Amino acid sequence: VENPSDVAVDRRGNVFVIDAGERPRIVKFDSRGRFLAAAGRKGSRPGDLDSPRSMATDASGNVYVADSGNARIQVFDNSLNLRAVYRDIGTPWAVCISKGSRQFLYSTSNRDKNDDRRSTAEIYKLELDGTILGKAVGDESGKSLSTSRHFHCRQANTIFGIGQFTSHEITFAK
Repeated sequence: VENPSDVAVDRRGNVFVIDAGERPRIVKFDSRGRFLAAAGRKGSRPGDLDSPRSMATDASGNVYVADSGNARIQVFDNSLNLRAVYRDIGTPWAVCISKGSRQFLYSTSNRDKNDDRRSTAEIYKLELDGTILGKAVGDESGKSLSTSRHFHCRQANTIFGIGQFTSHEITFAK
């Protein structure tokens, strides 16, 4: 892996790494670090990647990738076969999946498409099938959210995000 940008681990201990270099791809290793599979190449076709930034795995072992350069989330099965492409969610910068019997996918979108600390975030709550359930653009005081580079889904409706210079906690209505 030339330029790792994120890592995710499935329930079996397999490790998935985003290689965000000049030849972007997703690489899968077993729990002992042995190479198992790779998928993706630079481009805009389904399965291709452009500036992948973040990934998460669900309870079934599916891998969700924030494909920022193509303004979409791509979903791969555990063998890295493309399953779905989610669009109309801005420019995904980070993704996470909540724990529990009913999981949700959260995606922070960078509306400004840059790493500037003044970038304004949109945070989407989705079903795992890509159905948008909600969107946050600011907090209760009307203050804008900075784009999260990484975030954690504490509960089904609460996420904690870490941006370049700020952190924030968002609670979605149930």
